[in-house]
Amino acid sequence: MFVDLHLHADGIRDADLATLAYFGVKAAVTCARDAGAAGAAELRRYWDELVELQAQRLLTAGIRPMVALALHPARIPWHGVDELLQRLPHYFDDPRVVALGELGLHAGGEREEDIFSRQLELAVRLRRPVIVHTPDKEKAARTRRVLALVHSSPLDPSRVLIDHEVVLCAEKSRASLSSTRARTAQQRAHRSARRVPQSGRPAVMLSPQAVP
Repeated sequence: MFVDLHLHADGIRDADLATLAYFGVKAAVTCARDAGAAGAAELRRYWDELVELQAQRLLTAGIRPMVALALHPARIPWHGVDELLQRLPHYFDDPRVVALGELGLHAGGEREEDIFSRQLELAVRLRRPVIVHTPDKEKAARTRRVLALVHSSPLDPSRVLIDHEVVLCAEKSRASLSSTRARTAQQRAHRSARRVPQSGRPAVMLSPQAVP
């Protein structure tokens, strides 16, 4: 059995949802995304569509529907944000609404950070997890800032899923690989040194980058 913790049902055809179910996806969280909402009223209608229409489409496909709602950082309305944040908790009266998401940072800046932090505080009050967006541009820097804001918030970090993230994972993999290469280089150096007559100076010097 598979559970998809992040999909956008409004961007997936019925046939493709049925294919997901066929291959074992039994439940899925459809998240609010950059829906192109121009204002607060349009964003409210989009949230309503996710809960009413998209959840039903998942159910029809044989997938247990769950919904995550939030103000996506790529399309925050210039007006009506306070009203949206006041209205958002009421959606959690529906048991299918299980998390806040996507929220996070996109272009960055004080306004995005303020709205992100307010939604993290809302997640604490609602006792709900969050699904965090990271952008394509400056992903590593934005993700580090997201992590800093999460850790400075009252939300338990174990309740946070940071999605779209490959850069920091790749950096960790490279760091691990570099560490492994360094150890390999050191071991090779010691073996070579034992084979070469000592002359009072290192017999072999290897750089980790030189080890394939």
